[in-house]
Amino acid sequence: MIICLKQRRLYQYCIEQCIPGDGVTQTPTVEAKIVDANVEACGLITNFLDSRTFAALVTTEEITHNSYLLWKKVNKRFASSTFNSKARIWSKFQKLTYNDILKDFIENTQKFLKNISAVGIAVEEEVLAFSILTKLPE
Repeated sequence: MIICLKQRRLYQYCIEQCIPGDGVTQTPTVEAKIVDANVEACGLITNFLDSRTFAALVTTEEITHNSYLLWKKVNKRFASSTFNSKARIWSKFQKLTYNDILKDFIENTQKFLKNISAVGIAVEEEVLAFSILTKLPE
């Protein structure tokens, strides 16, 4: 997610509070750019979230227009490197099941792999591959 934000030059809006009309003299063009960048960054971030996480994090309309607030919530929920956060993510991944729709399974697996990476769980590639393969029917 961070790589995508950086490639689109949106990451700065996620780590710095950047709101139009926040007391700094800004031209209408600059304010419009800030609004557009915040909305685009929020859209990109929410594309990485599953529906349950989206519902938990996006609680107000303001969050969909303020990438800084949304990023803080995402980091608070996922980027924690505490043992509990890692255990929660890994436990949910272990409970992932194949539901006869390959596309859904692949999308869900990709989301879990991103979450595993975000919290810094160190897993050998082979172990991860075997864990995924055992979820598929024979």
